[in-house]
Amino acid sequence: MLELNYGSHDLKKVEVVKKLYRELGMEKRFAEYEENSYKAIKKLINDYTDLPTEVFEFLLRKIYKRSK
Repeated sequence: MLELNYGSHDLKKVEVVKKLYRELGMEKRFAEYEENSYKAIKKLINDYTDLPTEVFEFLLRKIYKRSK
């Protein structure tokens, strides 16, 4: 199903992919992945004291929990 429908702008195909995404629990999995990645990146930023961290913090805020 994914191979047949993914990457298309056809609304019916988009809905098939979204339905599959929901059925597989991917929303929860992605939320966990995003949270773990955020924590790891924050730790990396905080561990580097020789660099100005403002740019990295700004970029992280731009992408964390964004919705398209």
